[in-house]
Amino acid sequence: MAYALRIYESLRKFGEEPARILAEFVEELERRKSATSEELKETELKLIVQIREKEQIYLKEIELLRSETKKEIERLRIELTEKIEETQAQLTEKIEATRAEPTEKIKATRAELTEKI
Repeated sequence: MAYALRIYESLRKFGEEPARILAEFVEELERRKSATSEELKETELKLIVQIREKEQIYLKEIELLRSETKKEIERLRIELTEKIEETQAQLTEKIEATRAEPTEKIKATRAELTEKI
């Protein structure tokens, strides 16, 4: 507004009407600039709110995925532990059977040799 008044004062010597019209024009430009600044601030605040809302949504999704991943890892750990224990039991049985096999063959061979002697 102060700038429009200065223009009016300096151009008044060329005529009231042109000075008034030019001063009103400058005043309108200043008003629009002010409105544009306010609109920008309002838009900025809206965007900040939207960003924060999205951030909360994403944080919840991340936490859900983290929880699901932990559950899946635990399920797989239990499953693998059971398979390892099962495999160990099977191997132990095979080892024991393999150990017993030569012992029985030795006993059978001894028995045969004893009979022959």
